[in-house]
Amino acid sequence: RRETESFRINASGSYQIASRTSLEVRVTGRITNDSGLSREGEIPRPETDYRVGQVQLAGLWQATQRTRFGPSVRFSRSTSDTTGDRSAQAVLMVVDYVPRGGLSLNGSIGVERLENDASLGIPSYDDTDLTWGFGVKYQPNDRILLVADMKYEAITQGQNRASRSGGGDRNLTGRLSLAYTPNPWWLFRMSVDLDAFPSDTLNYSINDQALSASATRILPKGSLSLDATVGMSRYDTVGVVIADRDDQEFQSLALRYQRPFFADRGRVTSTIRWSQNSGNRDWDRLQANLGLDFEF
Repeated sequence: RRETESFRINASGSYQIASRTSLEVRVTGRITNDSGLSREGEIPRPETDYRVGQVQLAGLWQATQRTRFGPSVRFSRSTSDTTGDRSAQAVLMVVDYVPRGGLSLNGSIGVERLENDASLGIPSYDDTDLTWGFGVKYQPNDRILLVADMKYEAITQGQNRASRSGGGDRNLTGRLSLAYTPNPWWLFRMSVDLDAFPSDTLNYSINDQALSASATRILPKGSLSLDATVGMSRYDTVGVVIADRDDQEFQSLALRYQRPFFADRGRVTSTIRWSQNSGNRDWDRLQANLGLDFEF
């Protein structure tokens, strides 16, 4: 087992240069520490740190009421105790398009240069390749919401249940999610997640895929949810490794109850979760959690 501490920052800003021209900047960053705790009798795991950051600057021109586009530059940097230090620079063309009917689209395509520093048995190398991304949001009515966000880049920023970022070579990451609300008392969700991040094992990067589904019953006071997740983690070597690691398969089923209190400023959440893992480590687990949130 391990204990993980993570800090994440997301910031963005826009400056209107002229009536149709704007300058936009986005900054993302994450710092994660894994304590490397081990079970009794196991070889202790070392403490590992991960740091990743990205700055993107774009100049956009409002060509029409529904379309804007322009050039963009992106700078990324990641440091990891298990996959070494990496940096990347990209030049892109970005487009935003908002047609009628509750649909919005955005996309980018360009060239990215990746530089990997020599460390941890990984040789230094430079590589230039295509990088791209796209996003779709579709909400035809109050009952259906479809969101897709996919990226192919050298240094990922992390998406879902993984708290780390920036492992391996270029990776396809993102999420496809669908929410359906047939009436005021039910909410159904389904999502597919792709992520990539360094492993806590030296010179490995994890490619993570997960399929999640949930059904939520809205109660007169609170809600009751049933969540299910099926996932797979593929271990890719980054540099020289002593022994190959098996891929992991993960399943979980959770029953969650939430109830607000104190004029909806507080919320209590209780969860019972069963989970199972097979692969490099096989285990079954039954957990019960009780949480309390309060807003001042």
